[in-house]
Amino acid sequence: MTCGIRSPRMRALESRRHLDPSRALTAGALLFLVGFVLHTADHFRRGPDAVTGEVLWSGTASSILAIVAIVLALRHHGLAPYAAIAVGITGFAIAAVCALQRQSQPA
Repeated sequence: MTCGIRSPRMRALESRRHLDPSRALTAGALLFLVGFVLHTADHFRRGPDAVTGEVLWSGTASSILAIVAIVLALRHHGLAPYAAIAVGITGFAIAAVCALQRQSQPA
């Protein structure tokens, strides 16, 4: 049984245990933004001929969805978690298609 008085250290530990989902989503969006910018810069460096037309268009559609999800997360919109899920699923699908495409190409 406690007397109800908590030390500043105990309050700090308790606050760390309960991470605000909105803050976590914002932090994830910012980290994703960094990776997205680096990935896009690499594609610009290699040029459009480095990928097939299908991959180019699916990547463009996925990029639009990613930008929308980042903006929603940074604005703390209620649809942000769902947009993040959509970005994750489409990103996985595109990565799987790219991996399968590479395996099917003759060496």
